[in-house]
Amino acid sequence: MTDKFDFVVKGGHVLDVFQGLDGPSDVGVLAGKVIAFDPDLDAGQAAVIDAKGLLVTPGLIDLHVHVWQGVASRYRGRPSLRAARGDYCLRRGVSGVVDL
Repeated sequence: MTDKFDFVVKGGHVLDVFQGLDGPSDVGVLAGKVIAFDPDLDAGQAAVIDAKGLLVTPGLIDLHVHVWQGVASRYRGRPSLRAARGDYCLRRGVSGVVDL
């Protein structure tokens, strides 16, 4: 038998305008997809990520980045890898970037 979730983000303030969520909630994730929202999810044997006092959102899009050669070198990678590597953007909640 498999667990209900791979991990549960507990105690955060969930903000997702597309789902109509704006308040305290736990988030259950299975196979890389959010499958449940509830103020008190039972994590069972799943890993728990404590988000108390934190804002939990879907991936954000940064509409003002500079990823051309020379600027991106300070992020230790080629410009095309800055967002994909996750060493800069993903740790800040950004899953997509636009450089115009």
